[in-house]
Amino acid sequence: MGPLRQLIEYSHIRAAPANRPAAATAPARMPAADIVEGTMPPRSLAAALAAGLLLTAAGCSALLPERFGPERGPDGRVTEPVEAAATWLVPGDCFDFVDDGDHARVTLTPCSGAHDWEVIAQGDLTLREEKETGPQNAVSAKCEEPFAAFAERADGGARPWQQFLLSEAERENRTVTVYTCIATTTVEEP
Repeated sequence: MGPLRQLIEYSHIRAAPANRPAAATAPARMPAADIVEGTMPPRSLAAALAAGLLLTAAGCSALLPERFGPERGPDGRVTEPVEAAATWLVPGDCFDFVDDGDHARVTLTPCSGAHDWEVIAQGDLTLREEKETGPQNAVSAKCEEPFAAFAERADGGARPWQQFLLSEAERENRTVTVYTCIATTTVEEP
């Protein structure tokens, strides 16, 4: 896993930026000759209507999972296996990493199916916590109780261990570090 591996593993996952610069999202300008006040060119109108119908029929999550997250049932859980960015994990999710060395992508599965990892806790680190104890110690303290509960539920012969995922998110015009505590009984601790 490289230089980020420590006694208790953790990985940094950078979330996609929530706010893109206006230049990146602004549509290309149409030549003035093609613009008729208050109308759209026929091809643009057809494309916009088709996209709107597809989003309505299939749901935003199904067509744009990176932007809206995986599709979830009424209980907030995924109903079938789906690949997604690890930044979409929430407490109670069950999953496997897509690639062993890459913790940025996961395959979420219903917890009743085969899986290796479970999200046991999640939250934001304060800047004070990060500065006073360091991110690893701060996350370790936050995950201690949820991991103890997970270990207590584990089968008698299992050897549970935990790992942390760190990502960044925008909250009220500031960037915060989001920690995700994950645990397993099926993957051997390195």
